Amino acid sequence: MQMAITIDTVTISLPVNASIFLIFLIIATVYHGKRYRKREIAWYNGNMKKMIPLLLVLSILSAVSCVSPAAMKTTKPQTFGERLQGKCYDLEGMPITLSSDYYLVYYAADWCPHCEEYALQLKSTYELLVRMYGNVEIIFAGHERDVSNDNLVSFMKQGGYAFPYIRYEYRDETGIMKLVDVPKFLIPGFVLVDKYGKVLSSSNGSTAEEYSRDRPIQYYQALQQCDCVSDVDWVASSYPRSTH
Repeated sequence: MQMAITIDTVTISLPVNASIFLIFLIIATVYHGKRYRKREIAWYNGNMKKMIPLLLVLSILSAVSCVSPAAMKTTKPQTFGERLQGKCYDLEGMPITLSSDYYLVYYAADWCPHCEEYALQLKSTYELLVRMYGNVEIIFAGHERDVSNDNLVSFMKQGGYAFPYIRYEYRDETGIMKLVDVPKFLIPGFVLVDKYGKVLSSSNGSTAEEYSRDRPIQYYQALQQCDCVSDVDWVASSYPRSTH
């Protein structure tokens, strides 16, 4: 707790204990001055003015010492896994904890013949990436035409996939369907994001001719095989990203 004291138009904020002591000192000195000579009062007033800088320093040091360690901590940015915490499930309906460095968000649908044809290759690719690198996870997000969670579960069962999916009711909240800003997102397709959700690569571009299903997978593999991320930054920079 602080107390403000004004001395010759100068206001000083001090802790209560210091303020009480200072007030007592002033009262005692004034009383002493009334009993003796006015010259001593003038001496006191002059020295009090000299003490103002010291009192200011003491006030600042006291204020700093009162700041709690918790208030001094910086806020840690939210990871993509934390953003999806409690919102992703496996084929058995069990919640999945996410803690990878990279995520391949997969968009597909059970009515898409190309997605069905890609099923075996996708499962083998997923197993290979996890075994080789161990720092990536595929998350199934479905398709914009989905109307319920049953659509996502149907696709997961169709392919018997081991990777998790995000439940339908959490898609708007997480913004997972708006990771990239493109006129039309062709499926099957991926969006590669890093640990904090930054978009690194997409299967889709501004035109249908720029579509390449495996581009994000190839980009991820390139990241694992080079020492400098800037060597492959040009891949993702060619594709528009949303602000989500």
